[in-house]
Amino acid sequence: MRYLFASLIVLASCAKPHQSTLELVGSSRGTTTDTLGGLQIDIRGPDRRIASSAQITLYRTGPDTVPSRSLTYHAFSPIDSLRPGSYQVRVHLIGYYHPTLNVAIHPGEIVRLVARMRENRLHLESVAN
Repeated sequence: MRYLFASLIVLASCAKPHQSTLELVGSSRGTTTDTLGGLQIDIRGPDRRIASSAQITLYRTGPDTVPSRSLTYHAFSPIDSLRPGSYQVRVHLIGYYHPTLNVAIHPGEIVRLVARMRENRLHLESVAN
């Protein structure tokens, strides 16, 4: 019994998680003199029906972070009218790793991100006796 328990601990420590990623793919500036910015996030990996339940959380990290400000959006909804500054972006989807990325948003800029979601489950390697 001790051998089995020790084997499970070793297997769990050797498991390789496949993390989700959030990447900056570009940005565009409008031709207007807009003083606000926005985000577009493409969610890849899960079926679109599953991905539609994801939530996007933005934490304003500067400047003017007092009081601290966080905003939550549903997946695929427009994220606009953001004050210029730096933000921490996090994608939440139950059953998946939650990727995080820091981005800077400038006046009139639309920042484009891609979230590649990976399931959050433990992968165990096979063991030969």
